[in-house]
Amino acid sequence: MNIRRATTADAGLLAEVMKRTFDLEMKRWATEENEYDNNLRPPGYDSAEMHKYFIRESDYFVLEVEQHIAGGFSINYTGRRHARLDKIFIDPQYQGRGFGSKIMSFLEEEFPAVRVWKLETSSKQLSNHHFYEKAGYTRIYESATEFGYEKVKSGTAVTAEEGVRFEDQQLSKAEFENCMMNEADFYNMNLEKSSYSNSNLRRSLFTDCNMSDSKFTNLNLQSTLIADSRLTGSTLFGCDLSNVNIQECNLSGLRIHDIPVEDLFAAFRFLTGRE
Repeated sequence: MNIRRATTADAGLLAEVMKRTFDLEMKRWATEENEYDNNLRPPGYDSAEMHKYFIRESDYFVLEVEQHIAGGFSINYTGRRHARLDKIFIDPQYQGRGFGSKIMSFLEEEFPAVRVWKLETSSKQLSNHHFYEKAGYTRIYESATEFGYEKVKSGTAVTAEEGVRFEDQQLSKAEFENCMMNEADFYNMNLEKSSYSNSNLRRSLFTDCNMSDSKFTNLNLQSTLIADSRLTGSTLFGCDLSNVNIQECNLSGLRIHDIPVEDLFAAFRFLTGRE
């Protein structure tokens, strides 16, 4: 067994392995053939381009067995004390041989500064629940479609770059003005109804956040990446979308000037003769 960093050259094979793995999971756990479950069948799971994106934007690793790609896994890590296991998949022919447990041990050794690990899995995947709980994870929430797990490690390494730390503080309705907070880390925060104005948020990272019902107005979002996000029911109004590129997204129900995008695609295919 060998674990190494994924490269864009691996994307095609990783997509094939993930497709075999998650298609089997669908057959095993889905109650309906066309059931939509982001955990059982993530958007773009069989797309090489989607895997290239994860290789570029996350810590993505390849599991090799006998010089063959047997699986992959990626984490969302900001370089601080918290990380999320984004995906882990092992080709069905290599399952049941303890590789999953070795991957979990590898991650904790590779990222010793991480104190809190989080992940989500389908509520239907009972074998996953047992696997994560055996690895020391505790269920922190559950819904009809998804279970959330967390592992809090004690005695994790402290990096030399850590600055002032505030924890369990009551700062509701506090006001911050002319403060230097570059490279600050906000984790497990309640920032509901907070306001950010006339501020430099360039190159900020927002991940695993509930930003529903938020308003973004008069912003400079040039060269911004929005990925793995749920925008259902959102409205874009009066925005400059020149040179915007939308890839590997679920566009069902999307409307542009109240015209369904499905109708626009149909008209495009008719006018260009493309299938």
